Amino acid sequence: MLSLKDYFKKYPKIWMIVKIILTFGVLAILLTSILSYISRKKLGGYWEITNTTKGTELSGGDMHRITSSIDGTKLVVKIYKNNSYGGIYYSLNSGKTWTRSNAPKDLGYSITSSADGTKLAAIESNGGIYYSHDSGATWIKSEAPTKPWDFITSNFDGTKLVAIAINGGIYYSHDSGATWIKSDAPNESWWSITSNDNGTIFTAISAIKGGVYYSHDSGVTWIQSNAPNNSWRNITSSNDGTKFVISAIDEGIYYSHDRGVTWTRSNAPDRYWSSLISSNDWTKLVAVESMSGQIYYSHDSGVTWIQSNALNESFQSIASSLDGTKLAARAPYGKIYTSNDSGITWNKISYTSNKYGGNIISNTDGTKLIVTDEEGDIWSLIFHSLAK
Repeated sequence: MLSLKDYFKKYPKIWMIVKIILTFGVLAILLTSILSYISRKKLGGYWEITNTTKGTELSGGDMHRITSSIDGTKLVVKIYKNNSYGGIYYSLNSGKTWTRSNAPKDLGYSITSSADGTKLAAIESNGGIYYSHDSGATWIKSEAPTKPWDFITSNFDGTKLVAIAINGGIYYSHDSGATWIKSDAPNESWWSITSNDNGTIFTAISAIKGGVYYSHDSGVTWIQSNAPNNSWRNITSSNDGTKFVISAIDEGIYYSHDRGVTWTRSNAPDRYWSSLISSNDWTKLVAVESMSGQIYYSHDSGVTWIQSNALNESFQSIASSLDGTKLAARAPYGKIYTSNDSGITWNKISYTSNKYGGNIISNTDGTKLIVTDEEGDIWSLIFHSLAK
């Protein structure tokens, strides 16, 4: 039997083919390494991407809702799997491991969290309101009435909350979700609601009549603002509650700098705005458009808006660091766009997913991202800087 060396001596043409294959293989590896280095140099580092739910009971489920502490360590997710609700899971280590809570299967149509991730509240779409004071591990049913609840939000420390019901008004809680009282807000179908940090100022969007209402007494009484009736969909607030921005379907973006009382239309064009995000000091904002796939940014508290260089994608959600310099937007089928200059320029990173919908959340400095896939998995993205 010929040795490998003797075999190639006997058949030199085969040896020539092998050398060519080896040469091109080495070149391909070198080219890949060079391109990877260029990409990392451009980004200032690289993203470590991990599928945190692969092989677990969460895998393949629709991550229906997700919320996070501001540092990204404590996470709570509501899943929908095998044509039924699958309960609420929580993670205390940035999504590395997940544990199922004692929450009822259909709880979690909407979930809200305090900034530190210890106090949470969640609604049933046709049921009650539950609260958790141990980062989502155990849930207790509150005294809230049975309603077709639609959305819930809380202030920074999770002590003051507001929940909206379809044609059922607005309810408030001042004891971290244990007891609930109906406010004087009209019985309308409310679309969304937001709060300032200390929970004194809330602003709500009416889904049917399209009005914008505000409360300056922690959700007890509500007054309709001068905002025009529109198909409002998104609203965001500054920490102190003095500044707000709202966007509508096929309409522009409006801003208020007097605690939601009066509203002015910005220069933003009529678009199908799907998401709004702002920096902690509220000077920097970004708006995502899902139909034509554009991202606009504002660096003057929502007054003027400029289109970024982001490619046309059906962007669905966006996340931001506290200072607004680092942003990430989720696009369909395993694509994420990141920005390190407050939304002016964007770079694409990819992960292995063939799913269309999903959400994205960020920690305070923008170095940790959690991405959920519709009928898919939960992905952890951690940025490693080359400066280290």
